Order: sequence, then structure tokens, then C-alpha cells
Amino acid sequence: MKTKQFTLALLAVALTLSVAATKIPKMNIVALDDSKTLIAAETDPGVSSEILIEDQRGRMVYYKLSKASPEYKSVFDFSKLEDGTYTVKIKSGKVSATRVMEVNDGKVVVSAAIKTRIDPYFSCDDRILKVSYLNFDKNDISLLIYKGSQLVFQSGLGTEFNVQKGFNVSNLIRGDYHVVLAGTGEDFSYRLTR
Repeated sequence: MKTKQFTLALLAVALTLSVAATKIPKMNIVALDDSKTLIAAETDPGVSSEILIEDQRGRMVYYKLSKASPEYKSVFDFSKLEDGTYTVKIKSGKVSATRVMEVNDGKVVVSAAIKTRIDPYFSCDDRILKVSYLNFDKNDISLLIYKGSQLVFQSGLGTEFNVQKGFNVSNLIRGDYHVVLAGTGEDFSYRLTR
């Protein structure tokens, strides 16, 4: 029991150091006039960044993978977009920032709230699968393990902000497994080989 607690404590330290070493992207969206909008972001200069705009149905209306740079700036003309809600996401390494905007008759209104998300940390030795995740939205999340398309394990992880769990996987038959952290708003996966 003490070994498991010590392992989880080390996992928490590793996640904290990883987050501290990762620059959380900052994003600003400014309406320049009724239809043109400036999207500017400060990102981690050591890694490339993804810029993604999706409509309310999850359809991608813009995507760009930019080279490693400390900032991103681009002017968009949203007058041709359908009225509705759009999500702007900047992902730099394992960290992302998301903002929502409304387009109505070509005019843009941007929400003040920025959502930050950090990808979960997975690791596994031969016996213990370790998972750590900062659940900013306090979603009800679950861990699922699949062998092929067959679900072989499921565990509810709850709604806590700081999720750190260890799972004994020594009883799994040797082979390849697909681990999914579900319910986060963006399912994350990890390949596990036993």
C-alpha cells in the first residue's frame, strides 16, 4: 500500500514538473471591424502549434500547423461563415487554450472565458498503469481499456480536479491494448503493451 502511495506521489511530482516546464498558451481574439477579427496567441517557442476553428457541429472550418514560434497572429474574415457558435483552439505541445465566439450576420462576439486543458500523463511498467489528469472542467471521467474493439476494463474516475490513479494490469493477457480517458470533452488515448 505504501509503495502504491509513493508511486502516485512521484506521478504527481512528475506531472507538476511537466506542467511547470510547459508554457500555457495565451490567446486573444479582437474584433477589428464587423467581420474581421485578429486572433493572436503566445505559445511555447520550443514546439509547433496547432490553430483550429470548429463550428458547433464539430466541423473544422480552419486548421493550421505552425512552426515553433513564440507567437501566432492572423486576421480572419468571418463574414462568409454561417451564423452560429465557433470554437477557436490553440494547442502547443500538450497544452491547449480554447475560446468560443458567436457569429451573427457576419458580426463576431467573443466570450471572455478561456478554457485551458493539459493532456493527461500515462505511464506503465509491467504491472501498474498510472494516469494523471488535471480535470479543469470537473467532468465525470472514466478510464476504458480495449483489446481490439472489445472493452476489457472500465473504471469511473469521478469529477475531482486532480485525478491520479494507478491500476494493476498484471492480470491482462499479453498483447496490445488501447487505453482511453473518456468524458474529458476530448478523448485521450494511450497504447499499452503487456
